[in-house]
Amino acid sequence: MGSIYLNKNMLDEAHKYFQKALLIRLNDLQQGSPEVALEYNNIGTVFQSQGENDRALYYHYKALEILLNCYGEEHPLVASSYLNIGSIYQSQGKIDEARAYFKKTFEIKEKVLGADHPETIVARFCLELFK
Repeated sequence: MGSIYLNKNMLDEAHKYFQKALLIRLNDLQQGSPEVALEYNNIGTVFQSQGENDRALYYHYKALEILLNCYGEEHPLVASSYLNIGSIYQSQGKIDEARAYFKKTFEIKEKVLGADHPETIVARFCLELFK
């Protein structure tokens, strides 16, 4: 439900459902599970859409920490988390930070998915914005 509301730009409703999903996952799963990271990511995305970048970063960093612990540095979900963080820094005008996260994203995606994968192409585009 949260994703549907997010896609309709009904951000308060999306946040409510993502919070509910997070509480369910925290009750049913270990706090460091990838499913919990997904909900942190979703909540971070809502806050970013609302222009609350500091709160968005908090949740995206929580997701990143879990994903790094679960999968290590070279995983597509970790790269996607870096991309999310980079996009927040970009919107804040923090170009050096954005570039660093987009670079990490691209390097992982290229290594794991290959140079011609659509996600790698997106990551390359984001990185090239800052050259």
